[in-house]
Amino acid sequence: MKTDRFAICAALVLVTSFFSSAQGATAAGLSGQWVGNSQVEGRKAIAKTTLTLGEADSDGTTLRIEDANTCTLRKGKYSADGDRRWAVSFGEASGGEGCKRLAAGTFALRRGDNPRQVYLEASYHDADGATALRHAALNRYP
Repeated sequence: MKTDRFAICAALVLVTSFFSSAQGATAAGLSGQWVGNSQVEGRKAIAKTTLTLGEADSDGTTLRIEDANTCTLRKGKYSADGDRRWAVSFGEASGGEGCKRLAAGTFALRRGDNPRQVYLEASYHDADGATALRHAALNRYP
């Protein structure tokens, strides 16, 4: 009976420590370069997209979207916004009015189905004032 209780307690300690370290590790490994394509919902054009993530809660994140007009967002920060999900914001934009509207939008980053993939979603106002949604599937580079 004592052996069973000991085994159960030991298993609970192991499971608890596993989940604690797994939650702390969800942001670990995000920093670095992520490359792929993005597309505005309802449009055919696909744009080469590069996301360079600094450390969480620092201003070292950059997003570059290369389509008809190249847009670069800098001084970005990301922080946890749930399990395997982060909110991203940017402090500086270069690339025209559309890029400034994009920078003022809201960004969500989430882990993909494998550790070398992330998904980026941006919601912002287009030139007509309507809401535009940009989705990106990005893979770790290299």
